[in-house]
Amino acid sequence: MTKNIITVLESIPEEWTNIEVYHTTAKLLPEFKKPTIVKYAGKNANSSIWISTLQHGNESTGLHVFCEQWKQLLQENIFFPYDVYFFIANGYAALSGEHWSKRFASFQVDNNRCWFREEEENLIAKMNIPSLQQKQIRLVTEFINSTNPTHLLDVHDTTGKNQSIGFTLRKNDDPKNNVLYSLAKNIIFLSRLPGSFLDAFSEKYISFGVECGKSGTTESFQSGRKMVWSFLNLSSTKKESESGYENLRRIVIKNEIDFDFHNFSKSNPIQDNRLHIRSDIEELNQSCTRTFGMLGTYFGDNLPLCVLEQGRDVTEQYLRKENGKIYARTSYFGQLFSTNKQNVIDSELGYFSSRIK
Repeated sequence: MTKNIITVLESIPEEWTNIEVYHTTAKLLPEFKKPTIVKYAGKNANSSIWISTLQHGNESTGLHVFCEQWKQLLQENIFFPYDVYFFIANGYAALSGEHWSKRFASFQVDNNRCWFREEEENLIAKMNIPSLQQKQIRLVTEFINSTNPTHLLDVHDTTGKNQSIGFTLRKNDDPKNNVLYSLAKNIIFLSRLPGSFLDAFSEKYISFGVECGKSGTTESFQSGRKMVWSFLNLSSTKKESESGYENLRRIVIKNEIDFDFHNFSKSNPIQDNRLHIRSDIEELNQSCTRTFGMLGTYFGDNLPLCVLEQGRDVTEQYLRKENGKIYARTSYFGQLFSTNKQNVIDSELGYFSSRIK
């Protein structure tokens, strides 16, 4: 069944099982010019689970994993006691330019900042979400709610070097997190992430997000494949997180500041009014700021970075500048730092969090 602005498939097309995972971009990605829902019917099912990917068009891991997973399900004739819905959210962002280069298309806003709870409809106008994007998200939301879902998983990857990370809005001691603890070692406990797919459904259903690792790498694919298979079976072998973090704070570069990634171990020239970020910043993910020291240099006035908490500027609590060098004020843990310049411009340099375990 095809609607005007989304596509709904009642089963996995058999021809997709002939597509090798390394042909995903050429042969499978063009199928997803609209938000696409693919159903895999369960046995005597009266509920469903959902797996979403490609909220961002530059995050290829989830679709590659889906390609491989669909093949396994059909070839091995595997059935679950619930319907499984695979949701490819924003394939047209990946198709809008050079494949996997665009976080979102030029006619969009960030797709993973457009999913709002029913009581937050007033925020849609403030976001200036294009009409088509609004209608697509509303239609998908209605469809999800109609399928009696119990669990939802939103699959992402990163432009930086990261270990796999899980996200939940539930408390650390909530047993409903056990499925997530079986997916990822590092868990970030969020208070809110307004506008995200995870946040929109967390109050109604057991909802998680995961970051598989660095996009385009074998490690990210293998991690994503393992997590998706574990989620499909709703595995819950672990009762607590191995490494927990909280108080996620977003680090962005001020719009008017020019920046680069700089190797300070070499004698490269330093420009006074340019932000030089240490080039190995991706290596600092899941590391404590007390051990990695200087973030970068900037000899202009004021701090060139902002630290945001739910949109509120809390920079002074987290960063200090001394003789042109920028440091974290105390012990935080780096998360999702990236040296992909376009992604940093479109989104953020990375995050700080507090360790809870």
